[in-house]
Amino acid sequence: MNRSNDSSISNPRAIETYFKPFFATRYWLIASDSTRCEAKDSFQIFIKSNKNVKLADAFSPNADGANDWFFRNRQVMRR
Repeated sequence: MNRSNDSSISNPRAIETYFKPFFATRYWLIASDSTRCEAKDSFQIFIKSNKNVKLADAFSPNADGANDWFFRNRQVMRR
């Protein structure tokens, strides 16, 4: 089975895998047997974005009464 070598696919060469795209993406799959008989198909994953993110404010990591650092998409943001 051939799949796209996309970083949103956990293991593109495996028979079983999972997908984690950050935006709507169409994936194409082609499976073939030893006689080169092929089957092709595609599917699309849509991402539902939730812009309303609520951060916890019930604790303080360094006991100064404020949550100093938030991590979002591996980026550090200062409050």
